[in-house]
Amino acid sequence: MSLTVKAINSKVSQYNEIKNLFKTAFPREERTPWLFLRFRALSDNIQFLAFYDNTQFVGLSYLITWKDITYVFYLAVNAKSRSHGYGGEILKHITNMYPNNRIFLCAEKPDDAASKDDQKHRRIKFYNRNGFVQNDYTLVEGRVKYVMLTHDCVITKDEYIGLLKYYAFPFGLFLNPKFA
Repeated sequence: MSLTVKAINSKVSQYNEIKNLFKTAFPREERTPWLFLRFRALSDNIQFLAFYDNTQFVGLSYLITWKDITYVFYLAVNAKSRSHGYGGEILKHITNMYPNNRIFLCAEKPDDAASKDDQKHRRIKFYNRNGFVQNDYTLVEGRVKYVMLTHDCVITKDEYIGLLKYYAFPFGLFLNPKFA
């Protein structure tokens, strides 16, 4: 499988499908405003990417790089392409893009009482299969709890906060996440 990658802008093929995937893959309380994502992606250290298998749109990612750290802020595979290996291929592409960077992401923390087959547990297992391991941090942003998963590295709380401040500056969107 060989994916092609394009920067997301209004001229990219299947733009509306990409925007719809973003809106349906992430709950409202987890979505950064679309226009802000697009605006910040004009920066050199931020990549908003669409992934294609030939001409078929299969997924998207949003990457923030600060110093030697790359944060996979968003990753989504469209519904008709799930369970075909595209998510793993996208993660592999990201780690190959940034071979000298520490790479991490955050995923919703599974509820303690939830079945091991629920979506949040399956998502964590997917990231584990692709080389990401959970660290000791539980992040709380608004009403949502996240676990941080890193790809063969360590990210400190201060580094995470520094990356968020870099991303939100000067727009005041930094929410000062809490660590549980």
